[in-house]
This record gives sequence, structure tokens and C-alpha cells, in this order.
Amino acid sequence: MDILFDYTVLRIIWWILLGVIFWIFALTDGFDLGVASLMPFVTKKDEERRVLLNTVGPVWEGNQAWLILAAGAIFAAWPLLYGALFTGFYLPLFFVLASLILRPVGFKYRSKLENTKWRGMWDMCLFLGGVIPSLCFGLVLGALVSGAYFEFDDNLRLIAYNNLPSLFHPLALASGVVWLLLFVTHGALYLCVKTEGSLKKKIQDFIPLRLWASIVMYFVFLCVWRVTIPLRDVIMSTDMPSNPLAKSVLAVEPAKDFLSWLPLSAGTLISLVCFMGLTVLIHKIYLKHAFWAWVVSCVRMAMVIASVGLGNYPILLTSLTNVNHSLTLWDASSSRLTLIIMLISAIIFVPLMIWLASWVYDVLKGPVSKQDIQKKSHELY
Repeated sequence: MDILFDYTVLRIIWWILLGVIFWIFALTDGFDLGVASLMPFVTKKDEERRVLLNTVGPVWEGNQAWLILAAGAIFAAWPLLYGALFTGFYLPLFFVLASLILRPVGFKYRSKLENTKWRGMWDMCLFLGGVIPSLCFGLVLGALVSGAYFEFDDNLRLIAYNNLPSLFHPLALASGVVWLLLFVTHGALYLCVKTEGSLKKKIQDFIPLRLWASIVMYFVFLCVWRVTIPLRDVIMSTDMPSNPLAKSVLAVEPAKDFLSWLPLSAGTLISLVCFMGLTVLIHKIYLKHAFWAWVVSCVRMAMVIASVGLGNYPILLTSLTNVNHSLTLWDASSSRLTLIIMLISAIIFVPLMIWLASWVYDVLKGPVSKQDIQKKSHELY
């Protein structure tokens, strides 16, 4: 028990938990964002669009709770990271919130009037509510690696600068496209489980090109990472109080220290091979075993999140203004007592949330058909 509550161990646990929470958000909210993003491309008739909406209608609000939990976990466990992210990336996060607000309104009001223009307007709102969060999630995840413009003064007050250039860094852009493709294919695989007939066939035909595109974009993402981002060597103690000013960060270019760069390059190759293998497996089985293809898609997203976390370790967010002020596992966390209280709360409530979500999915299992929409036209979305 003493080892569990050691400050260094607590920081590692919360670093892992943060990745796990984001992964659960990606595998749950990811598929309903993906469904909204692909809806204009696989449906032409209103009835088909209503089928798609009602595959995620009962669960999308619960899925979104994981995003709130992730933001809360950052706030409580990594307050300095929370401050740098929500100040430096205010604009993309505003767009995320604005687009997410469109979703409940779109779900609620779309089918209130049997008017083509009315429903088309809300379809566009739902589409934007799927695409914008997916892109911004990837942009911010890429910016965690490429870095942001911020620093601290002598009193540890955060000074944040304009971070729009960070969002247009090639790495962030590649990450945004990768996550959009991941969510779209994840949503399409979910629909293969939840639909039937000709609509399911159209969705199956939609998947292969996006799978191969995701491999290409992930390869581009890894190449840009290795070419543009230097290896950073952090010199500090792992059990010291959180103070970003009490460390040194050295940037090592690959040409100057090839031996230090070699393990990272090997890790990049392993990540690419695993991603390609999982993608090929999805392509092999999705026609006959859609559910297991969806499970493999969940594993694929976990692998991407783990690759980003391990590849950037121990840095959480690099400062492009003053690299020595970058935020790491060892100097951006809350106090030891706060991490202990948070860990106990997570041990109690996260399994409860997972159990409740699993129960809901079990109750709602089975496909949604056009006949269901016709029978309950005034009750369903």
C-alpha cells in the first residue's frame, strides 16, 4: 500500500488513467461522432438517416460523459496542464463546445417537422457536430506532441500566447485527419452491427477506402513526428513537488545522437506495424464478424493513444516559448493527497460508470431497422 501511495507511483498511475479515460471516450463517443460524420455519405433517404440517428440516439449522451470525466481528471490531477490547454487552445475548444451543443438540439428537433429543408439544416448541424470535435480532438492531441506557446513567470503564473500556429503544425494537422478517419471507420463498424439490409451494404462499401486512408495518414503522422520533433531529455527528480521551473530539458537532434534516437525510431516502426496489422485484420473480418471488427477498432485507438503517450514520455505538453518550462509527469500534477483522493474516487466510480454503460448497451443490443422507424415514427429521432 505504501508503494501505491508513493508520489512517483501516483503520478504514473494518473498518467495511465488519463490515457485510459481518453481511450474510453474515443471508443464510445468516437462511434457516435463517426456516425454523424459519415451520415451524408452513406444515406440519401430521410428514413435511412433516421435509422442511423437512432442507432446512437439512446447512448450518445452517456458517451459524452467520458469527455466531461476526462476534462475533470485533467483539472484535478494535472491542473497546470489544464490551465495551459484551456488557455492556449481556447479557440479549438470553443469550437468543440459549440459543435457539441448542436448535437442535442439536432437530435431533438430534426424530426419535429416533416420538411426537407428543416431536416437538411439539422442534418448539417449533426454532421458538423461530428466532424469538428473529431478534428479538434486530433489537433489538440497532435499539439501535445508538437508543443504550445506558453511559459511561467517566477511566481508560477501561466503566460499563454497565441497558439493558432501550433494547430497548423503539420503534425497537428496529420493527427486531426488520423483521428477523423479513426472515428469515421469506428462509427461505420458500429453501424455494421446495428443496421441491416441495403443500408448495411452501403456502409460496408464505405469502409475499405477509409481503412487504407487511415494507414497512409498514420504513416504521414509518424514521419512528420520523427522529422520535425526533436528528442527531449528531461533532467529532474521524479518525486519532487510540482514546479515546472525546477528542471532542464535538452533537445537532441537525431543526427547528433543517433544511439539515443534509435530506440525511438524502433518504437515508431513497431507502432506503424501494429497499426497496419490491426487495420488489415479489420478489413479481413468486418463483413462476417462486424462486432469483432469493432472491438479491433477499439484496440487500434488504444494503440494510437499509447503510442503518443509513450513517444512523448515523460512530457505532457512542450513549451515552444521556453522548453525548460514544458510540463511533465513529474512537475505538473496535483499534490500527493489530491492524487490519493482522486485515485480512491476513480476506483469506486469509474467501474460503476463502465458497468452502467455496459448494462445500457446490453439492453439496447440488436439492429435498428426501417420497420422500427415506421412503427414508432413519432417516438424516435
